[in-house]
Amino acid sequence: LQKLGFVNCALQRARPSFCNSDRRRMASGGSPQSLHTLLNQTNTSIALVGASENTSKFGSIIFRDLKRKGFIVYPVNPGRETVHGEAAFSSLANIPTPPTLVNIVVPPDATLDVLKQCSELGLKNVWIQ
Repeated sequence: LQKLGFVNCALQRARPSFCNSDRRRMASGGSPQSLHTLLNQTNTSIALVGASENTSKFGSIIFRDLKRKGFIVYPVNPGRETVHGEAAFSSLANIPTPPTLVNIVVPPDATLDVLKQCSELGLKNVWIQ
């Protein structure tokens, strides 16, 4: 991931309360402190790729958790017009303002395509769940 130019990259198994720092598993190229710093900034915006309306899926659980914690969240899902009442974006390129962090909760076979989009758009902070 560093070869693709990502500054902060975290890999973890998805959990409903994923913002707990003790549950993070970091990949080389980032550190718990750098991701922790991003998550503690008041203006942090997060693109959630794989946001879902289905409350049993991680894309829904994480979306609701991020919103409850006060983050600006851009739900990204090409198959949805809205996610929990908020406008959804069909791709990262359609988000009007570049997000601070891209949180990826899609299946592994789609993750590489999302990472390529991030690289093309200059989005260097990613969290793969």
